[in-house]
Amino acid sequence: MLKQLLYYFEGLDESILNLNKCIVEDDFEFEKYTLEQFEKKFKRRFKNIIQENHPLGFVGAVSRLGCFNKEIFQNGYILFLNDNTKNPLEDAIDIRLENLIQNLKFFKHGHIKLVSAFEFPSEESDFIGPVIFSSPSKEIKNRYTLSNEDILKIKFFKQQYKPHQYIELAFHTFLESYNIEDEKLKFVVLMVCLESIFNKSKDEPIRHIISRHAALTITRDKQMFAEKVKRLKFLYDLRSSLVHGKEENKEDNKEHKKYKQILDNIHEYVLELEELVRSVLRQLIVDKQLFGSATPETKEELFNRLNESSINGIILN
Repeated sequence: MLKQLLYYFEGLDESILNLNKCIVEDDFEFEKYTLEQFEKKFKRRFKNIIQENHPLGFVGAVSRLGCFNKEIFQNGYILFLNDNTKNPLEDAIDIRLENLIQNLKFFKHGHIKLVSAFEFPSEESDFIGPVIFSSPSKEIKNRYTLSNEDILKIKFFKQQYKPHQYIELAFHTFLESYNIEDEKLKFVVLMVCLESIFNKSKDEPIRHIISRHAALTITRDKQMFAEKVKRLKFLYDLRSSLVHGKEENKEDNKEHKKYKQILDNIHEYVLELEELVRSVLRQLIVDKQLFGSATPETKEELFNRLNESSINGIILN
């Protein structure tokens, strides 16, 4: 067996295998092993850390190390990303791998999280690692899937992103939000992405400005713009309720019941906000343009262009 460097991501489904034709030139390849195939191929390489006839079984014992999510037992298989370069396994993520992860996150919604990696240097050696990049999630609600149509589009997003300074916080915060399991916290963090781009001063009406500017960044269609503004204002109000502890305020029973009902559906609002943030960042970072011109290099330039913008000759306020 030639050297193998295997990365395990949780949340992926088998459709990720269709991405291989787009990433082969980068020396990446997704591989699928049934649990039986994984044990047969790799069991002897773990002999120094996992005892023979372990009560949890071989795969269970490896998972106990924090290497896998429990999803592998539900799915009956493990998906690895094989890095075919000769680069050694490091604690830090390889820049090529980081770019791939960023592209997948910016492309569409879906759970994707790098958990662990193993290096098998040669046929005779034991493995190196595992390196644990993050703990397995307690729950996976939306697996990352790629349709045939997605595959045709995603090849155009293979690039390294270099956001302007005023977008950097939103860029990194959005990527980091994938590692947050608490949905209330994730919702607030996603709103921070928009606040960091579209907020200049505490003296300005932040709710209106964020909603207006984010909507205008996403669309030039007047009706869609109005709908986006309305939704963003609703989501910002929800953010304010979460941050200011409205959940604990039971003086207005009717309002409290309404708020509790919203919280029962917080997952769908997280997905909605995530997609809005993704749309803004894709416009400014991936597409690198706003209203047909290059993305503004400073926040001041961004605000000037947004404040002066119009749709069908009508200034949008």
